[in-house]
Amino acid sequence: MAKIISVLSGKGGTGKSTVTALLGIAAAKAGKRVLLADFDAPLHSLDLLLSMQDQIVFDLSDVLKEKIRIKQAIYPHPDLPLLSLCCAQQSGQDQSSLVKQAALLRGIQNGYDLILLDLPAGLFCSADIANSVSDEAVLVLTPDIICVRDAQKLAPMLSVPARLVFNKVDRDAVKSGGLVDLDEAMDLCGTALLGVVPFVKNAAGLVNKGGAGEKKVMQIADAIVSRLTGSYIPLILKTV
Repeated sequence: MAKIISVLSGKGGTGKSTVTALLGIAAAKAGKRVLLADFDAPLHSLDLLLSMQDQIVFDLSDVLKEKIRIKQAIYPHPDLPLLSLCCAQQSGQDQSSLVKQAALLRGIQNGYDLILLDLPAGLFCSADIANSVSDEAVLVLTPDIICVRDAQKLAPMLSVPARLVFNKVDRDAVKSGGLVDLDEAMDLCGTALLGVVPFVKNAAGLVNKGGAGEKKVMQIADAIVSRLTGSYIPLILKTV
């Protein structure tokens, strides 16, 4: 039965969707059956990141309306047979509707090892969805003071276990004092660290290539997936 993990952030611009896609790719390459669920309405981007924008016809709202069966709203990745994508409705959705659409995923857990929900940036809606359907949460943030403050507000709103992924980390900037110290950020959020992803100039291109070309980043993604699925993997910090 799949573990359902919500990926969320206190503000936009953290690279949350890119991290979700990278983790999905890493898990699929490791032999896991993975479903990515794009709930970042109305700013869907997983289909673009995965080069699947021409495949999506139905979404989970069509399932709620009983127009289709849920399998018809799930689309396999063209190159990674173990990776699939589904989407919530892009517009006109209130919070309760998104929660109901997310609840549909509980009914297909047996078909996957891992279900990753890419939730909207912000506080209230994302926390409600995560708390209602997920087993665990991944809070993505960048080490700047505004993002850390927003994550500090979001973390206590989660009733499921949560861990932090720092994204777009520039080691030189952290050392020079241009970014928040990671230990300080963890203390402020009161949340354990899951992984640290370095800054990559073309992160979207990395996802489009199925993770090829940035060996260090994919090693980190592999390690994060292993931790999410219950293995002990030491944190990789020297590469960031």
